[in-house]
Amino acid sequence: MTVSHMLRLNLLRVVRFALLGLVVGGLLGYVNFLIVDAQPGANILWGLLAGFMIGATVGTMEVFVFFGRMRNPSFRLLLALRLFVYIATLSVWLTAANAFRLAEARDTTMLGAARFYVLEGPFRRDFLLVSVASLLFIWVLQASQLQRSRDVFNFILGRYHTPQESEMVFLFVDLTASTSIAEDLGHLRYSAFLQDFFFDLNTAVLPWRGTVYQYVGDQVIIVWPWKVATDQARCVECFFAMQDAVEANRQRYIESYGICPEFKGGLHGGIAVVTWVGEIKKEIVYHGDVLNTAARIQGHAKGSPYPCVASGDLLAGLTLPEGFGSTEVGEVTLRGKDRGLDLHGLERA
Repeated sequence: MTVSHMLRLNLLRVVRFALLGLVVGGLLGYVNFLIVDAQPGANILWGLLAGFMIGATVGTMEVFVFFGRMRNPSFRLLLALRLFVYIATLSVWLTAANAFRLAEARDTTMLGAARFYVLEGPFRRDFLLVSVASLLFIWVLQASQLQRSRDVFNFILGRYHTPQESEMVFLFVDLTASTSIAEDLGHLRYSAFLQDFFFDLNTAVLPWRGTVYQYVGDQVIIVWPWKVATDQARCVECFFAMQDAVEANRQRYIESYGICPEFKGGLHGGIAVVTWVGEIKKEIVYHGDVLNTAARIQGHAKGSPYPCVASGDLLAGLTLPEGFGSTEVGEVTLRGKDRGLDLHGLERA
């Protein structure tokens, strides 16, 4: 994945934040009109403007500052940093938006209108509301990282409380030579090594709209809905973006651990059963032969010369982007399978 492509993906994420802010700002502007005065046009307009600018600023901070830049920060530290940034950002844009509105209404300068809003206007009330809203938003944002964010929404919407079939794509990624690395590093340094390894892999998942399903020892499983994974071959792009993320930190791995991680991947898609399980700890899980097959494909990739191996069924449903190529491995009978499966090795062209 080129730097320009990654930049476009990140900018698209910022745009989503900005559009969300636009909608919320417009709604709050309308509520303000209902509560305070009868100026619907001005309230909604400045609400839209402030919401858009706040969303764009918050999105920029999340995408380019907080995400992928801080390795394993404490909950309290990240909460404090985000809270400071968000309150400052919201206060500045709220003051600017209200100053624009008041300057026109009171026929005064922007500076005078801003001074009036802060000293005599509803700034204290707005600041309190902004602080509480920021704290709640950040708390939910950070707590959602303990559970897959889509799972939280699925639980609220009542989805998958009974088993349902869904067409999904799974990427199994497994660290190469993990046993010897663990023996060389010792269990504490090996655990830190895995933390850094998974951190770097994760930075490639969100831009390609994947979801981390599970960490199993030194293995990570990524999942997509079929249409999302095959559109623009996101599942393939994600794997090689993971390679780029690790390679970009090669020197740091060498200096810290004396070795840079290498890994192989297996890709497969098909019908899986999705459902909630558990009572004390609830979790969405996937069942079905598609997971077992994807794991077997990844196991086959370990002994192949290709960094990633994918099933022919999956590749038939997508178009490989420019710069990537596939080589037909042939029909392979995977361990535990009665029938052969058409496999292809993926690599950069």
